Amino acid sequence: MLIPTMLLLILMVQACKQDTRSLINPPFPSLDVPFEIFEFDVAEGGTFVLPTTGTRIHVPTNAFKNADGKTINGTVALHFREMEKQLDLFRTGITMSYDTAGRNENFTSAGMFELRAFKEKEALELSKPIEVELASDEGDTDYSFYQLDEEQGWQYINTSAPDSNRYKIKSLDSLDKALENTSAFGKEFFAFNYDVLIDAYFKQNTKKILRNKKNQTIRRRIEKYGIYQLRNPYITGIDIRQSMNKKGSPDPLLFWLWKFDEPTNIPSWLSNPKAKVEIKALSTWQYLLTATYNNRTWKRNIYPVMSLREVFKHTPRDWKANNKKYLKQVENSNREFLEQLQVQRKAIERQKDFMRTMKVNDLAVYNYDRLLKQDDYIQIQASFDVGSSQEEELLSVVYFLPDAEKSVISFHQSSFEELFYISPSLPGIYCAVLSDGHLAITDDNYFESLDFSRLRRDKKHRFKLRRTDTPINSIEDLEEVLNLKDKDENATNEEEPIAAL
Repeated sequence: MLIPTMLLLILMVQACKQDTRSLINPPFPSLDVPFEIFEFDVAEGGTFVLPTTGTRIHVPTNAFKNADGKTINGTVALHFREMEKQLDLFRTGITMSYDTAGRNENFTSAGMFELRAFKEKEALELSKPIEVELASDEGDTDYSFYQLDEEQGWQYINTSAPDSNRYKIKSLDSLDKALENTSAFGKEFFAFNYDVLIDAYFKQNTKKILRNKKNQTIRRRIEKYGIYQLRNPYITGIDIRQSMNKKGSPDPLLFWLWKFDEPTNIPSWLSNPKAKVEIKALSTWQYLLTATYNNRTWKRNIYPVMSLREVFKHTPRDWKANNKKYLKQVENSNREFLEQLQVQRKAIERQKDFMRTMKVNDLAVYNYDRLLKQDDYIQIQASFDVGSSQEEELLSVVYFLPDAEKSVISFHQSSFEELFYISPSLPGIYCAVLSDGHLAITDDNYFESLDFSRLRRDKKHRFKLRRTDTPINSIEDLEEVLNLKDKDENATNEEEPIAAL
């Protein structure tokens, strides 16, 4: 779902120092982005993975000390959180403003994270660097790495290009191989022999069958379905070559997919040409298969499942992905494993495509950023109508969420009377938190209604914010009110368990 174009007001105070009280100021503290907590023995260290994104944290052995410089032993708790979406940035209230050459600019992010560590309740420091491989969906090379000094603001560290997420690539390759090596059908499914399979594959077209009977490429395609072949052409008992209209199919039962009543290991001697196979009808849909060879006897109940013509309507990959749909109520011993592989693959596919790797020396907030482009800005004086004069007086912070950018720009009341900037080419959401916990935001078509020629001439504007009906009590409320629910296609459940390697 596309986000409606709304107002973006790029507000920046000209040539002034940052208000240090606003560097970390979550608008709804109860909805702040939570930390994932990893507990481990410092003597062992560890590598920890956030499966929703693919981010990895590599902690060396004995990497922590207390404020007095004393080495820490035993178990510590590493607290880590990453802000991968615009909504995450909004929830944390961490500043995206950057003072460069005496001018306040605004960042757009390729990924932000925060690291803390504790021994019981004692805050710790690093005695060795920790390597963070931050998963990102931004592959551009013009993002730089910054650390947040909570008194001075963002401090530049360096610039480095991202790498492809090799873990994602390797995991997908491994899962694809597992899927490739797993049959769509369990060991309980079978056909009578290869002749039956190729006949059904070519829909009993004699010319095609004769032309391709020894074609190894065709054989490999057919065998990718993983249907076991009894290989024995000598079958007595019921005439399964007879045309029978079973379950709406006119195909003879010879050209059906069959199933043992349970997964079974078929004796190797059954493929011997001298083995005999007898099939006896027990009921309308149940049969008894009896195989004999050199005084050996093997019996199993079997029943027909579907015409092989129906099987070959779908590719092996399609069968693996939609096994339950195509087999309906028919049990399949491979189904659960196939479904697990599919679930794992979808989870890996949602991980980010790039990795940005950095060793950090402090437990702090870090961000990969570049400056938000606003070349066509108009300098204006702004005021805000939020529905009542009392609410306007109480208004302490305003927020700006640009469309198609991972950025949130916040300004405190002390800057409301200063000069601000609006960029006509960069639309977005303008909002404020009211005293009753509701949000006030611009209407959907507010940006389109602005007269930029007038703004250039008058150099001032009073912006209209509408109080929303929905109180903000949850992340879902925020997504709904700000219309950000579908902005990030990789949105995932925060409660997904963490994997430690």
